[in-house]
Amino acid sequence: TPGTKPGDWYLPMPGELYQIYANKTAINEKRTAIKGSGFSESREYWSSREYSSDTEYRVSLGNGGIYGYGKNGTNCVLGFLALEV
Repeated sequence: TPGTKPGDWYLPMPGELYQIYANKTAINEKRTAIKGSGFSESREYWSSREYSSDTEYRVSLGNGGIYGYGKNGTNCVLGFLALEV
């Protein structure tokens, strides 16, 4: 993400969240081994991108859908940690 340096936490863009959906089987195997559970497919996650002044994009890890949703709604947040590779 532009302006992000290694060690910064940030809210991902919709495409980054979609990549978790697209690779969730492999990610969930590793996450379950470390944490004891994978990502919930019944949850949707906020992204950092606005749809409009009162709406944000969110991504479903159940079907990969990207939706605009009111900022007053309840969804999960998944912070990303920037790394230098």
